[in-house]
Amino acid sequence: MESTIFIIYGLIQLVLLGLGLQIWSKTRRPIYLILPLVSAALVYDNFVIGLGLSIGEGSTLEALNSVRFISHALFTPLLSLYGLRLSRNAGLDWSWRKNGATAVYVIVGALVLLGIYLDIISLTLEPIAEGGTLRYVNTGWEGPPITAIMTMAVLLFIGFSMIVTTRWVWLLFGSLTMFIISGFAATLGIVANFGEILLIVSLIATARHFPHQTKAEFEEKVRLLTPAEKKELASTIRARKKRLAVHNRRMAWVMLPVLIIGTVAFYRDSLNMSWIPAWVDYTFNTLFILLFFIHAVASFYFYGVPKPRRHIRVTHVYIGYGVFLFTLISQSLIGVEPIHLITYIINWVFIGAHVVLSTYFMLKRNQKAPVESLDIRVKVKETTLA
Repeated sequence: MESTIFIIYGLIQLVLLGLGLQIWSKTRRPIYLILPLVSAALVYDNFVIGLGLSIGEGSTLEALNSVRFISHALFTPLLSLYGLRLSRNAGLDWSWRKNGATAVYVIVGALVLLGIYLDIISLTLEPIAEGGTLRYVNTGWEGPPITAIMTMAVLLFIGFSMIVTTRWVWLLFGSLTMFIISGFAATLGIVANFGEILLIVSLIATARHFPHQTKAEFEEKVRLLTPAEKKELASTIRARKKRLAVHNRRMAWVMLPVLIIGTVAFYRDSLNMSWIPAWVDYTFNTLFILLFFIHAVASFYFYGVPKPRRHIRVTHVYIGYGVFLFTLISQSLIGVEPIHLITYIINWVFIGAHVVLSTYFMLKRNQKAPVESLDIRVKVKETTLA
């Protein structure tokens, strides 16, 4: 049954491949070939999984599956470049700045190198039969699909930007769905591959909604705006950012009990609490990582990289980034003791400081005391978030 579903997925991706080529044909620019390239890889991926039982275990199926991993390693990170192009089409100011584009290029390069290491150099294939399918999996890396998760994080950032600036929600919906699936159901191919369909559909819809735009055309549109229109647009964007910032803060307070429960469940044997079922450990820690990434991406969009200075707001921002950094490090070093324990303790120090300052600012807001802008960058533009 599942083999048939994967074949159907492959046929759907084939249709999406045609739509991607149609978008490329309108401009003939190489950047628009990224989506058809990824779609072609997903067509291949689904057909190989769907036909695995018919081909049978052996060197032929193993070779076919190795191409699956190679294509994922090389092509998946390129979706960030496609997202950058869509950002420019949508008129997102940051995407035309040198620093913004450079950051995306650096991330893509790093993810490609990481993918080459995890899915090509460290590739160790072992057959697995489940749900009526036969395929090979990479046992050389048993952790989460880091390149896919980080690529979705970039697309999440772009999705947040589009909602604030243009109220276009579909790219955020597609990338968020795929991001959640990457965290919870990465090993469930039938679910993960459906998430890939939703992601490609959201990218195609976004590309069709925002036609190609050059930098000169973008600058001309900005120049033609009247001062009143610019003021109204800035006010609208501030209001949307403020609403999203409120939801982002609320998410952070949800994350705290999730993290505490997940931590207790992870150390249940050491704490003589072995009665806690293993699913609590997996569920709450995975949920925390997902919420954490979404919160971190949204925070980076709101705050950016403020100039280091001795100010409580700036300190709060960088402590938050410290939590992000040491969460990544500690999660990557699980089982490598005592380094994992040391980084885990440091992470909790950052978390504690972050919670204390967050509580302080929450009390300030509740007292309706004057609080400096949440978005430190926009002071230069004479705008505020809260």
